[in-house]
Amino acid sequence: MKYCIRPQVHKITFYSVVPLLVFTFVYFFVNPFGNDEGLLIVILFVSIIGCILLALMALLKPWLESVDISDNLISQSTSCGGEIKIDIHLLDLEHSFYNDSGLNLITTEGANLMLEMSLFDEPDLMRVAEHINLIREQGDVHTCL
Repeated sequence: MKYCIRPQVHKITFYSVVPLLVFTFVYFFVNPFGNDEGLLIVILFVSIIGCILLALMALLKPWLESVDISDNLISQSTSCGGEIKIDIHLLDLEHSFYNDSGLNLITTEGANLMLEMSLFDEPDLMRVAEHINLIREQGDVHTCL
């Protein structure tokens, strides 16, 4: 079985653009340096440009940080151009976990892959967890024979 999960655009946008907007509005209302109009206009302009750039990056991130699952291999391409590959048979089940923050996969070799709930949908992460359980069960059956 081979499939791909991608980060959700609305979650990426929310967790990148909203903090910048909140910082800008908090700075405007709780400005410790006084209200110099020129400085406020510059900060507003930089914030608008920053929001536009973050929104454009959020549109590209689902393709840049997709997670490919194929049989016993999970690989994620990172935004820096690297790739994280994890073999399901090498997972350390004592240290790997699934909780409210997401799915954290750790191998016996120390490789770490964190699929955060703030970027991915919960059904996608549950599908990956079920796939891992299925592959681990099939692997156990083959080793017993």
